[in-house]
Amino acid sequence: MDYTAEVARELRHRGINVLMETCGDFDWDRFATKLLPHLDIVYADLKMISDDLHRQFTGRSNARITENIEKLIGADGIDLWVRVPLIPGITTTRENLEAIAGWLRQRGVCRIALMPYNPLWITKAKALGKSLAYERDTWMTEDERRAVKDIFAGFQIARDF
Repeated sequence: MDYTAEVARELRHRGINVLMETCGDFDWDRFATKLLPHLDIVYADLKMISDDLHRQFTGRSNARITENIEKLIGADGIDLWVRVPLIPGITTTRENLEAIAGWLRQRGVCRIALMPYNPLWITKAKALGKSLAYERDTWMTEDERRAVKDIFAGFQIARDF
């Protein structure tokens, strides 16, 4: 974090806007004092609301992630976009997406970015000899995209999804 903060500080000093992408799993106090003052935009990923499911698929709790997103929502001077990675059958279940939409609405978040699944990683992983627990090799269908859009109706979506 020290190095990243120094780079961000120097960029801002030179008049360059600084955007950080994060999974949100960081120590807030260090982040707030070292890095946050040098950021303009934060993209914070929110994969799942259920802590149990988050642990099942990522191996970690999402408690610190959701706490940090709540703190970012209230941070002065930060342009926050909550990003929702869409992994068919994992993060795209109706239950999960409705829970995310409800959680965000309760906190007054109206702008999001939807990150559609990209299957191109599979070829790379196989070429590296990696074993895969998830092997969907197709893009999201138009019906899948439409279902996601319906759940997030009323939100400003960062790009054409």
